[in-house]
Amino acid sequence: MTLIYDNLYDNIIAKNADKYSHLRVITGYSSGNFVHRVLNDFPNLKIELYLGMAMQGISNRDHKAYREITNDKIGKIYYVNQLPMVHQKIMEFYDGGNAQRIGYVGSANFSFSGFMTQRELMMPTKESLSSPFEIIRPQSCLCLSNNLANISFMNQLETFRQFKISELTDVRDLDESNGNYEFEDIPAKDVEYQKIANDPRFISFFDSFMEYEAQLSLQNGAQKGKVSGRSHSYRAFLIKTLVNYKHYYAEIPTDLRNREVQDKIECKHTIMVRVEKYTKK
Repeated sequence: MTLIYDNLYDNIIAKNADKYSHLRVITGYSSGNFVHRVLNDFPNLKIELYLGMAMQGISNRDHKAYREITNDKIGKIYYVNQLPMVHQKIMEFYDGGNAQRIGYVGSANFSFSGFMTQRELMMPTKESLSSPFEIIRPQSCLCLSNNLANISFMNQLETFRQFKISELTDVRDLDESNGNYEFEDIPAKDVEYQKIANDPRFISFFDSFMEYEAQLSLQNGAQKGKVSGRSHSYRAFLIKTLVNYKHYYAEIPTDLRNREVQDKIECKHTIMVRVEKYTKK
């Protein structure tokens, strides 16, 4: 069988969704945004999804989306609520009964992160995948169940902190815009870019951040005359991130050292990893 490690969404989901009527999935993590994306792209596909790591927590937003999908009878979302947790990634397209089916096993979570962003690998198989589903079903509850005491439901900030640098790294899995938000590359001549670049609340922070990055460059062996370009680039990236923050949250943070602000921005761009290191120095 051919290993699939590129364009997983097109080469697995899009390739099979119009050929089969059903898809069943075991995954560690997923997101309501991604499930909606698949269902919107392929409205005739029925999805049966098992979230194997659900006991680590489900965001309130995702729980609401999963319940809506299940209530609308366009899919069934199950949470594993008994140990052991399940970290398998298994997919099987089929038409019901003993009809022909195709399965995939590998490393990709059923998410934007797994199928569109991270480097993952999946392998097709025509062997029966019934056993994993038979094993996981008794330890799972439908998301509509009242028996979910073992599942923690998290607010958005808690979700950011839980998953921002782990399994769900694509903002479309974590945001509130139904998976439609994309980081915009704001040009320096943009009016909002200029407003933030010259905002008195941020100027001293930008300048000291640039100086910090310049010092790091020198420590890492850069020549004195070549550090300003690097630090200017990081400053520009940070300003673009703040413009995106304003577009997304409809506000501008007043304190870039605030942990909650850093958590929110870090989900939008890894530039905040550098800012967090700077604020802790």
